[in-house]
Amino acid sequence: MDAMLADYQGRLARTLDVDSSPVGEHPLPRYPSRRELSQALTPVKIDLLEFLRLSQCDLQRLVGSRNASLGRVMSHSQRWLYEARFLTTGDLCLQLLLRDPEKVEMQSILQQALQQKRAERQRVTWNATFASLEFQSLFSAAGQPLPLLSQRPSELVSALQQLRWQVQRWHSTDVAPEANFEQLYQVLGADNWLGQLALTLVTVNNRLQTLNTIQQQRLQGRALCFNARSNPDAEAMNTVFFKYYIGQVQPYLARVSQYGTAVINEMAGLAALSADDSAEQQLWRQYWQAVFDPTDDNSQWSQMQRLLAQHTKHWQQQLQQCGLMPTR
Repeated sequence: MDAMLADYQGRLARTLDVDSSPVGEHPLPRYPSRRELSQALTPVKIDLLEFLRLSQCDLQRLVGSRNASLGRVMSHSQRWLYEARFLTTGDLCLQLLLRDPEKVEMQSILQQALQQKRAERQRVTWNATFASLEFQSLFSAAGQPLPLLSQRPSELVSALQQLRWQVQRWHSTDVAPEANFEQLYQVLGADNWLGQLALTLVTVNNRLQTLNTIQQQRLQGRALCFNARSNPDAEAMNTVFFKYYIGQVQPYLARVSQYGTAVINEMAGLAALSADDSAEQQLWRQYWQAVFDPTDDNSQWSQMQRLLAQHTKHWQQQLQQCGLMPTR
């Protein structure tokens, strides 16, 4: 992709007889680590005697599996499943305890545990999404920008939509994730699509800044054409416009904008479901605002839209100066 933009930049600079030195490059922000994004969950404290008294229901077995060696290293997505099962199993266990008037203390302990679990549902789903290993892969910038013939990320968008629906449903009804839960995570962690998009934005913006400077220098300096009359230099410029900008660069950037919008909208909606003012989420929002946030004028995403609009306007001015504006 960058080779295409570099070739386009060189041709435009030679045609307009303007220096094509880079204006300046901006580094890509780093996606925060899992440790930086993970939110702590309050442990449920039930002493051994109380734990054994839960043996009449399945909650004893569930809590036991959580405290086993494998349970202590479960992934964030598996922890979400555990927390969901704790709520549903705990509710059933509580109904059994409520039938026994001698277990008032145990009823109170379990009620408090369930209340605490419900209060932390947003933290659980935050950890299971933006702090998960799969999201680390999805946002990883290790690699290359989106390829020239990138495919529509339909499977990724669908997985985000389904995950968003399952998060929203669990927050409101305690219903555990469905059977395809792990398949969604396989899709999300399959590649680094958003990391590639982030690399694309930085690369494109660096190039567009230089391209716009090239155009501005020519428009502000000696006119390429006089009295809107074309000449050999103008014809060469027109070839660059149609063959390289309209033929190659513009279609690629249109795909980036279209595909990126679909994924960004789903990701923003998912983030809103678990939003709070914690330090972990503030750190994530700093990254999001710097790279993808379409509501932040300084994000790489917003900069691309603005720089591309400027580039199109400069082309219109240059073509009008030479009487070469396409007519309908």
